[in-house]
Amino acid sequence: MDLFYEKKQEALKIELKEIEYLKYTLNTLLYWDKLIYMPKGAIGYRSEIIQFLSKDIYNRFSSPKFLKLQEYFEKSPKKNEVIEATLKKIKNNSNFVQKIPLKEYEDYMNLITLSEDIWKKAKVENSFDEFSLCLEKIVAHFKNFTKYWGYKKTPYDALLRYYDIDINCDELDILIEDLKKFIIPLVKEIEKNSRDSIAKDFSGEYDFNKQMELSKYILSITGFDFTYGRVDLGEHPTTLAASPKDVRVVTSFDKNDLKVGIYNTFHEAGKGLYEQGISENLLGTLLAEVSSQVLEESQARFYENIVGRDKNISSLILKKIKELFPQLKDKEDIDFYRLVNEVKPSPIRIEADELTYILHIIIRYEIEKDLLEGRLDVKDLPELWNKKYKEYLGVVPKSFSEGVLQDIHWASGYFGFFPVYLIAELYSHQLKKTLEKECNISSENIDVENLKKINIWLRDNIYCHGALYSSKEILKRLTGENLSSKYYIEYLKSKYYKLYNIK
Repeated sequence: MDLFYEKKQEALKIELKEIEYLKYTLNTLLYWDKLIYMPKGAIGYRSEIIQFLSKDIYNRFSSPKFLKLQEYFEKSPKKNEVIEATLKKIKNNSNFVQKIPLKEYEDYMNLITLSEDIWKKAKVENSFDEFSLCLEKIVAHFKNFTKYWGYKKTPYDALLRYYDIDINCDELDILIEDLKKFIIPLVKEIEKNSRDSIAKDFSGEYDFNKQMELSKYILSITGFDFTYGRVDLGEHPTTLAASPKDVRVVTSFDKNDLKVGIYNTFHEAGKGLYEQGISENLLGTLLAEVSSQVLEESQARFYENIVGRDKNISSLILKKIKELFPQLKDKEDIDFYRLVNEVKPSPIRIEADELTYILHIIIRYEIEKDLLEGRLDVKDLPELWNKKYKEYLGVVPKSFSEGVLQDIHWASGYFGFFPVYLIAELYSHQLKKTLEKECNISSENIDVENLKKINIWLRDNIYCHGALYSSKEILKRLTGENLSSKYYIEYLKSKYYKLYNIK
């Protein structure tokens, strides 16, 4: 009996490994090459390859052989923790991809393959009309997908489940209301009380090769292992893993603003560390990946803001900046600290300061919900976008490229993804409280030794488990609490009241 069970287990592992090979090839290597090296003219044939591999993965999950193995383990009383988590992962996949008719799934994958290049062209040419037809099709697909997946109250709830967000829209709206009530008035108070910038001027022209050296330095001090990873320059920052031993970071720079590259890189460092920290023993189980995009993004936000904007760490970064850019040799540590923590509302999400960033996410969530629920047509999107930016942030984008065309997410098929960033922010601060207590350190004034302790704690308590536990389970196990906005609001209040002398 044990021998028979072991044979079945080995057969399942073989099937899952082959699916993993395809997933890693499709979602990482082909996509990474498309972002970094693929010639523009290759997109047509590349889209055929992507469509073929997508269909192959779809078919493998629904093959008679695979379904029989799945049924055997579902009925077996001998399931262990890994098998249980693997079955849950398979079921989740079935609930989403397998519920979409194959022809529609193929059409959608083909659309997404082409839409990124349509978006890139539209952004360069500042032409929303060119991308809007594509976006209409993407929204239409997701409207259909939510019907296949099912929901009780709003179709957006189906999207939250799809992105592994363990709350519904009613709960999310309560959290958002708490954040808006605190952040919007605080932003206005800061603007009213600080007519002059608290930060000294760091403007200039910064060579991309030297900025890449700075990015490599940032990755190295956070603990990213270049033996099993690399960093490249692309249009939009992202991190892609072909296994825990093959992690590709993509960052992006601004020739006139060092902060853009620095914090894009800190952000992706958090993701890269998570990917590299996953146990290799989970390969062949579908669990050798992050628990959820929420938890991965929480680590990105942790390293970008809590670590990257810390007073000690910012001093360390400035020291390296002075080596690379001698024209900044007279800048003081306090100058750089104030610069990277300055509140300065911007129309660009990835250039947003730590305080106003969440408002960019809330705007996108509210717009996506309106699109999905039929209250907003794609053609009217830019007008509502600009209206919300004026209301929440007091700024209005000067162009489509600076406004509604700034993000790649919708073109990449990540419609409904933006709440991941919001929930991740709350996770990062809630987990921080437990980390500080258990490591007996403060996450303010972090030194290199603190950073090593932080990395070890995160690896041993979160990263190594891969997708064995859900993000909600990890939060509850480590903090003993459900998701809350209070820790994030406390952090913002403590930091920005002090920085801007608000009583």
